[in-house]
Amino acid sequence: NLRDKKHGRIYSLVYKTGKPTENLNLTTADSSKLVETLRNDNFFWRRHAQRLLVEKQSKDAIPALIELAKETKIDGAGLTPCVIHALWTLKGLGALEEENSPATKVAIAALTHASAGVRLNALKVLPLKSSSTDAILKANLLGDANAQVQLATLLVLSDLPPSEQSSKAISQLLKSPKRPLDKWLLDGVTTAAANNDVLFLNSVSEKTTSPSIELLTIIERVAEHHARGKPDEGIANLLEKLLQSEPLIQTATLKGLARGWPANQPPKLNDRTEKALKDLFVVLPIAARGATRPTRQEMGQQIPRRTIEGDRARLFKNRIRHQANRYRAYLLRKTSV
Repeated sequence: NLRDKKHGRIYSLVYKTGKPTENLNLTTADSSKLVETLRNDNFFWRRHAQRLLVEKQSKDAIPALIELAKETKIDGAGLTPCVIHALWTLKGLGALEEENSPATKVAIAALTHASAGVRLNALKVLPLKSSSTDAILKANLLGDANAQVQLATLLVLSDLPPSEQSSKAISQLLKSPKRPLDKWLLDGVTTAAANNDVLFLNSVSEKTTSPSIELLTIIERVAEHHARGKPDEGIANLLEKLLQSEPLIQTATLKGLARGWPANQPPKLNDRTEKALKDLFVVLPIAARGATRPTRQEMGQQIPRRTIEGDRARLFKNRIRHQANRYRAYLLRKTSV
């Protein structure tokens, strides 16, 4: 048995033609020396300098850090490490809390940096304020060529305050993505959409051609999430907006609302909600009306028996017509042989 199960082995992998890294002593280094160390080609010393600047709360280093964050040169790995360290150091020093400060402006400018790594980290250091949402959407990071940046954008939007602009951007990403969305991006979209739940549902209910399965699935999940909050006041607006939507989107939204609404807690229905539910029940395809029945029952609305009987008659009639068409096609095939 050649496998050694008692003793460990330590291997030292050395690049023979590499140059030895200079050991730095940052014990007595001042702010300017620490900022300069953020340009070091060794990650260990860069992180060490960043930690010291933040721990000492070296506010006097902020102007130099702002200048460092403007660096545009990219290394062989497609990164600009000094900019990434400068941004996180500025965040650690609390310099990004003011909306119009020079530090915040340089962080916003980094959203359009040529390096995907810089763009991703610039997203993460921005304060969780509405102004950050505007900057992110203006930089069009939801359509970024790098999938990691795109995913980070969705996760940041899930933490930012809900807004109509971000809801429309998320909806547009689902309706016409520049490339297929993988499972991770779809999870990110779901998270961001849930943060903007009612705004997203209102935005996505606009007319669209042949909604995708992914879009319908996320609509149903977000509607379920929205219903769990028992949104009595805004439900009428959402139902009225659905009247102008595609039948598939109407059905997905209603199914989600029915599944998510708290049991034994019917909402306080007003005349607008009653009318919207009745109007939706009329415009939906017959096959989809069954999805509204749980919703209407959860909301305490009685379904007119005449409507139910009429639906049954139409379903039976359509079934007979379908069978007749199949029999006619069968006869045509037999006679053509």
